[in-house]
Amino acid sequence: MAQLRQREVSPNYLITLADIEKVMQDEPLLSHNGFGFDDSYPDYFYKLYAYGKSKAEYLQGFKEDRQKLKQALDECQRCCLYLQHLKKIKTVRYNLGSYGLKHSAERYHRALKLFDQSYVSNGALICAAIHMGFKVIRQDEDSPNAWICASLQSDILIWEKMLNRQGNLLPSAERRLIERVTRNIGLSLEPEAS
Repeated sequence: MAQLRQREVSPNYLITLADIEKVMQDEPLLSHNGFGFDDSYPDYFYKLYAYGKSKAEYLQGFKEDRQKLKQALDECQRCCLYLQHLKKIKTVRYNLGSYGLKHSAERYHRALKLFDQSYVSNGALICAAIHMGFKVIRQDEDSPNAWICASLQSDILIWEKMLNRQGNLLPSAERRLIERVTRNIGLSLEPEAS
C-alpha cells in the first residue's frame, strides 16, 4: 500500500483483462451489474424479473453488460485493492453481500484518494472476489447479488463500522483500534489541510 500511495508501483498486478475474461468464462451469467439470467426462461419470467423487458430486450442488454464488465479493468483493480483487506473464510455469514461491499469499496477509495474515480459496479466486485479466491455464492436465482465469504473481523470492515465514531471523546482503547485498522488498510491518520 505504501508503494501504491507513493505511486511508485502500478496496481495492474492485481488483476488483468485476461483475468477478468477467465472469471467471465467460468461464470457465464456474470455481467457488469452482477449475476443475470440465461436464455432458458419463458418470456413472462423476464417481464417479471427484468423490469418489464421482453426476453429479447433483456438478453441484448445482458450481452452489453457482459461486454461492459470485460472493459471494467479500473473498477476491478479498485475492488482488488479493497478486497485484499478482507480475510477469507469458508462459511457464508449472510451479511456480507456484494452490493453492500461494492459501496464499502467506494467509501474506501474516496478516503484513500489514490484514484480520480471511486465507483465500482456490483459485477466488478464479484469478479474481483472470484479472481482473488473468495468463496462467492449467488444470493438467489433471481438476484444479481452474491454472498462474499469474508470475516466480519477484517480491518477494513472494522474501519468502516467505526468511521462515524472517531473523535477525542472515544475511550482510548477504541481510539487505538481506529488508529491500528486505519494504518493497516493504508489510510492516513492525519487530518486534511483546509
